[in-house]
Amino acid sequence: MAHGVSAPARAAHTPHPLVIVLDEFQYLGEDSRDLSAVTSELNAAWEQRRAPRPLVLVLSGSAVRVLEALDSGGAPLHGRFVWKGELRPFDYWHASEMANFRNPRDRIRAYGIFGGTPRYLAAIKPSRSMAENAARLMLSPRGEVRGLVETAAISASAGPCRIDTASPIRHSRSTMSLSALTRPL
Repeated sequence: MAHGVSAPARAAHTPHPLVIVLDEFQYLGEDSRDLSAVTSELNAAWEQRRAPRPLVLVLSGSAVRVLEALDSGGAPLHGRFVWKGELRPFDYWHASEMANFRNPRDRIRAYGIFGGTPRYLAAIKPSRSMAENAARLMLSPRGEVRGLVETAAISASAGPCRIDTASPIRHSRSTMSLSALTRPL
């Protein structure tokens, strides 16, 4: 038991930094006022005296405008960022490594349907056909990728909106079959 109590004390004196990652940071507040309060608290905590252990705080999220506002003039965290970057989607080459179908045409189709977003590509099961993956992940109302796309669209817009992922495959007055999504190139 003594080992468990002294472990945190020993950890405070390690030369390795303590890394805290707050992903999807924008969801820590209901609105911009709440998020401003959270950033004020972070700033106040940063100003307090801490143990000599280095600290790395990583704030990330998908709402780019919200994250950019954290460093705007007058914001509580203005001037505190050491590095700011935007992670871009994968290009075809890297996306095809995640959507690792044996058939190169299926890799192209996967990139065409899911793009280069790693989270979307991670849901693909190469053991299933491309048509099954598209139906399960994008076209189904409960599809995992469909839900992620809807969430991203809502957070990027001013408010809730309806996403009809089937609309891009409509052809004139009739709806194309699922096999049309994966027809030979």
